[in-house]
Amino acid sequence: MSTVVQGGTKLESLSTQYDIITELQKAACLDAEDLAGLPFAGAFAPRRVRGVHGPVGMEPVPVTRRIPARKTLSQTLESRTSERFFNDTKVGPDLVAEVMRAGTAYDQTQWAGECANGLELDLLVAARQVDGMVPGFYRFADETFTPVEPLTEPLDDLVLQLEFASAPFIVLALAPLADELQRWSDHGERVANLRTGGAIAAGLLAGQARGLSGSPFAGFLSAPLRRLLNTDGYENAPMFAAAFGYR
Repeated sequence: MSTVVQGGTKLESLSTQYDIITELQKAACLDAEDLAGLPFAGAFAPRRVRGVHGPVGMEPVPVTRRIPARKTLSQTLESRTSERFFNDTKVGPDLVAEVMRAGTAYDQTQWAGECANGLELDLLVAARQVDGMVPGFYRFADETFTPVEPLTEPLDDLVLQLEFASAPFIVLALAPLADELQRWSDHGERVANLRTGGAIAAGLLAGQARGLSGSPFAGFLSAPLRRLLNTDGYENAPMFAAAFGYR
């Protein structure tokens, strides 16, 4: 005798769930013909994360020089490793800037259409041991690190894997998820994940080509992060991150 679940059998209930999942998968993985007519045509206002308390006691940090890569892309790909543990050596802001430039350049070139519509990623650096920078969150633009919010909480409270708390700096990629969903429907979540993943990967390659080590990870824990930044996980969604330092 079958057990009835909400007007049907267990098998019928499972079938309904399967149909829902199938429809979601179809909506998120559209082919080129379907996507061609889908994007919302209007422009969006760029979303920028703000600090909860503001940049108290923090000053802008200008970057004065460029640091050339020590390795070619092929050499970097052949030698790269994922490092989760770092020593206490401080990192110079010029080196951090190279990582930020690479992540931004990836998004602006590979996703130029999104950026042109105001859907730029928001890349922040959480600096813990960076020369000349008060521990805190910064945004890099116009060759300057602009303070967003001081790190008033230890990184141990912000990460699930405690070894990342020892990283000299962490780069966090946030996407305007709500706007991407409006522009692309359910496919917008896939777009946001591709963009943030690509930006972090580009930053990792740039850092590793200049002697840094690092590891990608899912990002900061939501609840403690909201005590520092106005991230809501929807309009501005933290989606991916990477820790950097010297092994």
